[in-house]
Amino acid sequence: MKPTSPPKIALETYPQPSAWYTYRIPLGGPYPMAPELSPAVRLLVLDILRAARAARPANLIGILQYNQLNLGGAGMIASKNGKQWGLDWGLAYKPEEKPPTLWTVDDFTNLDVGEMPRPMMNQIFGITTGDAEVMSAVGALFGRGAVLLALSEDPPAIVRARATGQFQPLIVEESLRHFAYYFPLLSAASFAEKPAGQIEAWTCGLTFYVRESPEDGGVFLASQQPLAAVFRKLKGRETKAGAFEWLVRPDGYAELNAGPDR
Repeated sequence: MKPTSPPKIALETYPQPSAWYTYRIPLGGPYPMAPELSPAVRLLVLDILRAARAARPANLIGILQYNQLNLGGAGMIASKNGKQWGLDWGLAYKPEEKPPTLWTVDDFTNLDVGEMPRPMMNQIFGITTGDAEVMSAVGALFGRGAVLLALSEDPPAIVRARATGQFQPLIVEESLRHFAYYFPLLSAASFAEKPAGQIEAWTCGLTFYVRESPEDGGVFLASQQPLAAVFRKLKGRETKAGAFEWLVRPDGYAELNAGPDR
């Protein structure tokens, strides 16, 4: 019987569209992540975030994506820990798309059997009780598709206010204009072929962004600073320009050519 290859984490670099650098860790399937992959990807993502924060000190912002809390028991975990995490309620905005609206008859026309209508909106829960509780939420929920983390030199309240000023006026549907705050919901499509000024407006003062992104089929990362040196420092093997791989281990990840005792 042919031995199976050990699982790997792959990371891809998107073509640089502006002053930002964007990346993806593909999953090869929908969320939730495979249980043997999730802990290693979580540790790698957090190491990348810590390196970005060390290079450019910033405030941490933690958010849970409501539409993804139906996967892997995430909703029950969030409900159980909601008070500890200080969850509050906002609306995420996809800046490259039309403003969100309520459903219409057209949204239910010509659906295939079992097909759901489009998401009406992208509600979010912000984690407001500090960095330790953000990390607690990441440890409990990462891999289920709900985690969004960002860094900014500005306090989270300033970022929220800036994002609310940017996105709330664009929403025409009156019932969707009254959330406590708004926040950018970014993916590769948000950055593709967009002018730098537009990206600056849409990122609302953020310097680093990582999101479990169903649209991107994995974990989406965006940074004002290039991260290739970080990936190399974390022992990623560069398989081609902008593409890196790590070996998945039960206790995390390792460089691909590491021995069994590494």
